Amino acid sequence: MRIRAAFATSLIILGLSIGCRNALSPNVDRNRAPETWITAAPLDTITVHLPNGVDPPRPGTVPYRYHLYWAGSDYDGAVVGYYWAVVETLPLPIEGAPDVPPLPGPKASDYRFTPRTDSIFTFNVSEFRPDRQHAFFIYAVDDKGRGDPTPARLFFNSLDRFPPQVVFDQSDATGKLYRVNSHTASPYAGVDAVTRTYPITDTNDRNNPIPRDTIPSNARVDFAWHTRPRVVDGEAVAYKYKLDEPQFITVDSSAHAVSYNTGIGGDILTPGTKVFTLRALDAAGGAEQVTRRFQINLTPDTWFAGPDSNSVPVVSDPVNDRIDTGHRFLPINGWPLPHQAAPALVQGGGSLLSCDSLYYWPAERPRRKTFWEIYKNRLYLRTEGDTVNMNSKLCFQPGGADFDSRYAIQVRANHPPEDTVFCTTEQVRVVRPGAANGSPVGFQYQYAELLDPPASGLVTLPSQSAPFPVFDAASPFEVSNVNGYVPMTASGKVYLILRARDGDEARDDRLSDMANARAMAVAVDNGTDNDPYHRKLREQLLISFYVNRAPFLNYNDGSFFPRPPLNSGDPVASSPTRNLTLVLPAIDPDPYDPANRPEPGGPSVSTVLRWQVTVTGAAANGRDTSYTTPQFFTPTYQLDLNSDAPYIKGTSLTLKIQLCDCVNCETQPGEGRCITFGPIPVTVPSSVAATQTGAAVPLRSTGTNLNASSGRSITP
Repeated sequence: MRIRAAFATSLIILGLSIGCRNALSPNVDRNRAPETWITAAPLDTITVHLPNGVDPPRPGTVPYRYHLYWAGSDYDGAVVGYYWAVVETLPLPIEGAPDVPPLPGPKASDYRFTPRTDSIFTFNVSEFRPDRQHAFFIYAVDDKGRGDPTPARLFFNSLDRFPPQVVFDQSDATGKLYRVNSHTASPYAGVDAVTRTYPITDTNDRNNPIPRDTIPSNARVDFAWHTRPRVVDGEAVAYKYKLDEPQFITVDSSAHAVSYNTGIGGDILTPGTKVFTLRALDAAGGAEQVTRRFQINLTPDTWFAGPDSNSVPVVSDPVNDRIDTGHRFLPINGWPLPHQAAPALVQGGGSLLSCDSLYYWPAERPRRKTFWEIYKNRLYLRTEGDTVNMNSKLCFQPGGADFDSRYAIQVRANHPPEDTVFCTTEQVRVVRPGAANGSPVGFQYQYAELLDPPASGLVTLPSQSAPFPVFDAASPFEVSNVNGYVPMTASGKVYLILRARDGDEARDDRLSDMANARAMAVAVDNGTDNDPYHRKLREQLLISFYVNRAPFLNYNDGSFFPRPPLNSGDPVASSPTRNLTLVLPAIDPDPYDPANRPEPGGPSVSTVLRWQVTVTGAAANGRDTSYTTPQFFTPTYQLDLNSDAPYIKGTSLTLKIQLCDCVNCETQPGEGRCITFGPIPVTVPSSVAATQTGAAVPLRSTGTNLNASSGRSITP
């Protein structure tokens, strides 16, 4: 019993203790989050709108170094610090996109802690543009470690208005110029070298694509610089520069100079237009960029270096050949002209028709606007304004100067050595590559021709010639001629230009467009262009001449009828009838038959001549009237006034004779030219007298009488 009582008492006590226990408290965080706000900052780009509320936001802009202020409060505690982050967009749009991508949100790793309520920030910009979009996020943290779940944020543009200013302390090139001289012991010139410094001041101006500064190809180029800060703490922290390098070279702020074309370690600049770009970068990554633009390789000069007119006599009147009276020529043995066929008179002395062409550098050749013409068995000396024979081969001898490039004439080992040819005891020099000697290494020619008849207005522009000389047996462009040889197979007026090329492939392109060059020369010649520079170019670089010597009537032929009164007292030709037998022998000094083209340098076997006669006389009322015959191709033509021109009644007539060395030159410009002779007087009986005598009417023509459109007759 006693045991049961004790057990019951224990249960009662336990029950009383359980019944008196307190209830569990709810799990609630009573720490309120702090609040954060930005107290001093630029205008927020997400809160600034125009009054209509529809227009896009206007971005606030701050300098790249900017002082931001912020604050925070905690209702039930204290703010112990702040977490902040800055994000930015790309400096430039992605390729193909119209604008930069939107700002990204901050990642957790972007946030930094600070106990401060302000700080000076340096916001990154870019060397490619001075402004960049940014966003600033910040939230407060209280003493219990709780952060503001809605950070304060600010969207704005950062602008680097004052990057460090770049100042060039040196921007120039130093190189050597080479010129030939005449004070050497040898008959041929030596070379003088002089060192010069060339300032480089031109910038990369897109409005003026041609550099103002040109330096020698051998010149060393030096740049040195420093910077000036435009704002406090705005010094340069690095530099980037580039000339021929594929990428910009980055150096620290202690670097202030660079040199090019030193020749050390393969440092050689190729000829052409160069732009040196230098960027000074500040702490924000912003930059000021400056440029210096220049041309490497001085342009070669060009001139005509033809034969001396005093070396070739004027032919007064050779026996049995009145065609070349008043011309300068020498006899040769056929064409094209080989060196060994040059007359003894032009051997040596700078004629450039013998071995002397291998000794005189282009810079040694004197300036003379003359040239050789090779035609049949003669070597003519021609000058500005002369007329050359149709189908002749012209020889233009070039001269020129180049002050800076190596004498890299194109002579390959596969070509037979020219040093086996000697005119003197010295080695030939023209075809030996070597150091700079003041001369270009090759030339090209080009011409434009206004074809006959000039009224057609048709101008031909053949392609520019290949460079010459080129001594390379494996090259399809091999031209082992020191001179330029040009065949002339079209009748007209030619303007021809020479262009020198130097060892660095630069060309004298002062007149790069042949059509424009011809137009300028025509304007200078006719006095409508008086620009001194244009007149200088016309005089130095262009030579003009005519092609196709005119045919002429051979009055000295005894059969010529009606023969004009050539001398005082000569009688006027007369015909016993009104049926005139015209006999008009003619000579073409340079016959050319397009149907049977000969090799350039001589005439064709056949001669093409065309006649047309206009006879003028009085009509029955006393007024002048005329009749023009069809075109005919033999020198004899039967003109019957009674049947061909019965309206001509007078007895005193005049004849005008058109003589052409072509068949269809009116419709095919350049085929030939026409010359009109006369008036030639002739008397005939009256038409009444001829009728009364009852004279028989003979055949109209004793030779072929064809229109230009129906055929032609060729006479040897």
